[in-house]
Amino acid sequence: MRHQVVSVIPALGSLYKLAGINVKQHGLEFSGVTSRAERNENGAILVVEGFIRNTSQRPTMVPPVRVAMRGTNKQKISSWLFQPGRKVLSSGEEFRFSATMNNPPVKIHSVQLRFDGTPGMEAN
Repeated sequence: MRHQVVSVIPALGSLYKLAGINVKQHGLEFSGVTSRAERNENGAILVVEGFIRNTSQRPTMVPPVRVAMRGTNKQKISSWLFQPGRKVLSSGEEFRFSATMNNPPVKIHSVQLRFDGTPGMEAN
């Protein structure tokens, strides 16, 4: 029921989150998310990869994804926004994404992803 409520009134997703209830807005979810540091000819890069799946019963637009880089104390160090490469996913469809950031901050302990504009859709 809460998923239907938030699909009609997205701002309520923040209230559910404050109550400690996770709500998938837009019917999308992350899975298999990994991150790693690499080097190329221009220096250090951070690579974030994983899957986005449409868990709804209808085609769903895929919004931009925000990657938050966190330190050992889980405090946000920096973030960036990327377009995942697909605009719409059919019901049950899944696709792999990959994003890179050049010259990321040095002391990254973890990354956290969320669909931009939808508080509460996060994957660690």
